[in-house]
Amino acid sequence: MKKSIVFITILLLVIGTISATPQISGNFGLDYKASFDGTVTPSGVDSNTSAAELSLTLSTDFWDLALRGVAAKGDDVDATATLKVDALLETIEIDLPFTLNALVGNQNFFSSSVYADPSGAEGDNYTLYSQSVTRGNLPFGFSVGFEDLITVKGGYDIVDGGKFLSAVVNPLDGISIAANMANNATFDSYAVGGIGVSASAIADLSTLAGFDFDLKISTAGWFATNVADKNNYFVAVNGGKDAVSAYLEYTNEQTINNINIGAAYAFSETLSSSAGVKFNDISDDLTIGAWVKGTYTIADISTFVKYGFSGNGDSLEEHYVQTGLDFSF
Repeated sequence: MKKSIVFITILLLVIGTISATPQISGNFGLDYKASFDGTVTPSGVDSNTSAAELSLTLSTDFWDLALRGVAAKGDDVDATATLKVDALLETIEIDLPFTLNALVGNQNFFSSSVYADPSGAEGDNYTLYSQSVTRGNLPFGFSVGFEDLITVKGGYDIVDGGKFLSAVVNPLDGISIAANMANNATFDSYAVGGIGVSASAIADLSTLAGFDFDLKISTAGWFATNVADKNNYFVAVNGGKDAVSAYLEYTNEQTINNINIGAAYAFSETLSSSAGVKFNDISDDLTIGAWVKGTYTIADISTFVKYGFSGNGDSLEEHYVQTGLDFSF
């Protein structure tokens, strides 16, 4: 019943906004991971949606409506409305020298990062937010931006007292910096409490130096004010030329040192391959994991097959095959 109500609500939202001619965009992903011990689990998207995830965005000049998690189960929907205050004020001839958006809905104000994250070490495992920002309390927030130079975003849960603040700055063409802060913080993979801070920066050397190949250096740090052994540090160099790309990444995650190496080759616009190796805990109890992946794109739908292993591959459960598809519209 709950699933039906969700989908009916979404349908009514879409029908009710046809007269406003909103632009509709979205993404759908389906992803399964099968271990050699016979275990099959959803992977790569929100596991709470039974491996499939649908995101929809309806946009006009004055508002955006984003819906996420409307998928296989259909009973866990996040909805966020963005009201473009500066555009609304223009209709009554009040021009602001900056963009101003009001954020409302059952959102949790996830953090911004400009780290290249070539292996997914950061984005797959860490997101800074406040444990006191509860979606069910309908927290609200704002974002303020000045041209392409700076964007500041804040959020507040009036019921539980959760607070979140972030900023992204682009001081030069080719350089970006981001910072985030939350109270009663969690890094998503684990809670740290107190004030949590994350910061990242990236330098596009191809833009800065005029190279005829891609080369980027980026870094990120995650800092817990009251538990230093829970901090994380990331540094990556990635680049490429024509059909070839590669990366080298060092991470220090909760005092454990790791190295990730990977490369990819595009045979054509539709077919590509990639491979990677991860050296875990290189200074203490070293284990090695590796993977190979093939991706095929047809009619804007990307499908892939991936084989890999972790923990030296000593047991069947450490070996896996992963497959799925993804498309945007």
